[in-house]
Amino acid sequence: MESPLEGVKKDISGRFPGGISRDEPKWDASRIVHLPVYVKKEIPTETLTRSEFPSDKPFMAIASRVSGYYNDERMAQAISVLLVWQDQSARVLELNWAEGPLIDCISPEWYILTSPRLTLKEAVKRLERSVRHPGWTKCSFWLYFVPPGLGDQMLGKGEEVSSKIWQLKWKYDKHEEMMRALYKIELQSGLIPQILEERTENKI
Repeated sequence: MESPLEGVKKDISGRFPGGISRDEPKWDASRIVHLPVYVKKEIPTETLTRSEFPSDKPFMAIASRVSGYYNDERMAQAISVLLVWQDQSARVLELNWAEGPLIDCISPEWYILTSPRLTLKEAVKRLERSVRHPGWTKCSFWLYFVPPGLGDQMLGKGEEVSSKIWQLKWKYDKHEEMMRALYKIELQSGLIPQILEERTENKI
């Protein structure tokens, strides 16, 4: 995930046939945010404390994803990732993309938005606000956690995913179900530091 220096990055070439862009954005490797890879799905209990994480790397994340069709079966997605650092400051990165309105629009248009540093409580509220109902058809909603066991503790058992980072998912078919899950996270957000203060075994 990239956190753009100016807070925003976008490409609208996907709106047009051929996807031609005169000012194609460049990715900045120095602004990429890397997440830890946890060895186990549960929150383990040994070896590495939260305070031993590198200060420039988040030690936990919560991601939301909304997917649907906005027009004549043209797909769109809205993805938000809440990142938390060891000092309990947080940031929310948002990626929104949509297939172009015409068949020959070969690449999606997209934009990335990143928040300033926030408190954990502020970031959870921002994540919740980002999951607005887009008014698309055939919508599905997902939540993901790093470490995955945090989601198990907050929402109940998740479904396995073939990803080293996002190992479990929680899927919802209705917007109100997703908002109830986010509200549960908000209510428990004050406990997150306590949950993750325990010694954890990680592979970074």
